[in-house]
Amino acid sequence: MVDDDGVLTSMLSTRSRTLSSQASSQTSCVTIFSDGVQLFDHKRPGYQSVMSSMWEQLDKDQLSLIVSRPCATNPLWLTMLLEELRMFGDFRTLDSKIEKVSDSVDSLLTDIVNRIIAEDDTGLVKKSLCLLACAIESIQLHDLSNMLGDISNKEPVAPLYWSQTRRVLSPYIKEIGVQSNISFYHMEIRRIVSQLLITNHGREWYKLLALYYTKWCPDERSRSLFAPTYCLNANLKVELLEFYDKDPAAELIHDRLRSQHFKNLRCQSQATVTSQLFPVVICQFCSTKTCRKKFRIQNKDCCVVCKSSLTFKNVVANLCNFHAFGHNDKYGKCLYCNMIVPKENSNVKNMMGNVGKLCMNCSFGHVHKKCAMVSIK
Repeated sequence: MVDDDGVLTSMLSTRSRTLSSQASSQTSCVTIFSDGVQLFDHKRPGYQSVMSSMWEQLDKDQLSLIVSRPCATNPLWLTMLLEELRMFGDFRTLDSKIEKVSDSVDSLLTDIVNRIIAEDDTGLVKKSLCLLACAIESIQLHDLSNMLGDISNKEPVAPLYWSQTRRVLSPYIKEIGVQSNISFYHMEIRRIVSQLLITNHGREWYKLLALYYTKWCPDERSRSLFAPTYCLNANLKVELLEFYDKDPAAELIHDRLRSQHFKNLRCQSQATVTSQLFPVVICQFCSTKTCRKKFRIQNKDCCVVCKSSLTFKNVVANLCNFHAFGHNDKYGKCLYCNMIVPKENSNVKNMMGNVGKLCMNCSFGHVHKKCAMVSIK
């Protein structure tokens, strides 16, 4: 049967019962016998032997005291309790320690997080927990060690401090894949860390992640996957524009995602408030410049917002009254160099330049009615 805690309990015999946590992609099993407990964890090979040795050091009264607790049917609570008892050094007061442990998973995890932070003098444990809580799924091992160091000078954390931090966090994290991505052992740990340590929507930690992936990360694929999202979460608009303008990793991002990222940078004012429209103007010189060197796309052939290549479905990009200052029926200003471009009947004169356009993604729905100016304010 399945109880309210999301724990699958099956009575195998009168002597044993097996519990299986359903909260993560891989299953952790705990078999409770009348004379002991056996743990089997697919996510952390070798952990079974460590926990089994812990049970061998407990007497029958202590085992009975643990098994009789209401939360003993929860594999996460039982695993975290065993880890706490393993770290507890005074066996003379072990019974008292077991009795004082909370029956709530949240309270137990809260006590654990507070303890490991209080016992750390370097502050790296708290920093690691916050970065993992704000990360998209996981962080590569070498990336996390770099983030704990000096990002501005590209100096990773000292190996001694890094090894100490990994040792403290090892019971609560797991490595995923061949690239050694680090994530929390259980999603409940991530939730508790977020509740305790993440304030102001994690802006401080998103900024740290964004700076690393835009300034230091050596892997282009990782930069293309994470840099834009972290910049947006940290509200680092200047860094995001610089990333798209200068970083070769930006060319790996799909046009649809580019449009979504620039949607947050685009002026939110309406360009069609009045009957008179002010289209974006590009002078003849700037229209032939290359905006994306890898694909050799000229400004006249790309979207004025996200720089994606124009298709057969595109619309004219217009400006709001504020950003159209200096524009009129006879003259317009180039979007890139502010050069005066003559117009005739509200259109750019032949051989004098081009009218800026929006790609299909940036003009979808009613979005084309908004101002096409990218603003970082």
